[in-house]
Amino acid sequence: MRKARLEAGLRQIDVAKKLKKTQSYVSRVEVGEQRLDIIEMKRFAKLYKKNINYFI
Repeated sequence: MRKARLEAGLRQIDVAKKLKKTQSYVSRVEVGEQRLDIIEMKRFAKLYKKNINYFI
């Protein structure tokens, strides 16, 4: 997730605002402390302009 975010040129706070989440939520996702359901994963994929299979 972190790599995809960096490739998209986004900061954690940017992602958090776009997804209406907290920066700490994005951080927890990136380090694997927060699991994502398929709907949330799709939102990250769309924001990062990646196919969802990139994250699987």
